[in-house]
Amino acid sequence: MAGVALLVGKSSLLNAIAGEERSIVCDMSGTTRDAVDTRITLPGGERLTLIDTAGIRKRARVAGSPDGAEQISVERAMRAVRRADVAVLVVDAVEGVTQQDFRLSEMFASEGKAVVVVVNKPGMPSRHVDDVVAAVLEAGEQHRRRVSTATLNMVLREATQWKAPPTQRGSLRKGRIYYATQAGMRPPSFVFFVNDEKLFHDDYRRYMERQLRDNLGFPGSPLRLFWRGKPKREPRAKKPTSGAGAGAGGARRGGADGGKE
Repeated sequence: MAGVALLVGKSSLLNAIAGEERSIVCDMSGTTRDAVDTRITLPGGERLTLIDTAGIRKRARVAGSPDGAEQISVERAMRAVRRADVAVLVVDAVEGVTQQDFRLSEMFASEGKAVVVVVNKPGMPSRHVDDVVAAVLEAGEQHRRRVSTATLNMVLREATQWKAPPTQRGSLRKGRIYYATQAGMRPPSFVFFVNDEKLFHDDYRRYMERQLRDNLGFPGSPLRLFWRGKPKREPRAKKPTSGAGAGAGGARRGGADGGKE
């Protein structure tokens, strides 16, 4: 069962998704500022847990809350996002995208959550609510998707043909990517095995992330890319030459015998 955190500010979208045409399994409510979990079953059989976080207000308003309840609600909303697979960020159509929305999107990325952005306005037609549900299901599928090593490395080869790995300035050292593999899901994580990870600057790493996102179908899920260089070999200690020692010892013995004569 996928968890979906709804940062809405009110429960209108949750109520629209969990409407009469859908089968609600159970409803677990807290206080008015608590996150509310609603478990639903969609017509296609998919099961979701909708977490209505009751919204996150601007920092100045939170700090000005006289009883500290707003700060508690923010912390609870953050915890709700952490236990969700998909975060739905609802942007007010009149107010537009705010600085708070940017901060929330950065928080989603740092937590590794799939994200769906919804522009909300009063009287949203039901067909758009169905579009939101479809986007949530798709983002959740991307979040737990596993890519075969063969497919991943095919995309990798094409990406390096379009844009070769960088060469270190002032030297002839060139970055080489041997292969890549998927190391995990939620979010999808990939390990690139290279000759030296220091040769791959941020621009090239962002380029490779875009290639994976566009060619493997990850528009709604964050990706984690790890670059692993070859382990450096320790210099071998030189072994003493046995012949030189024996010769020196023989010379000393010869000198001592000669002295006896």
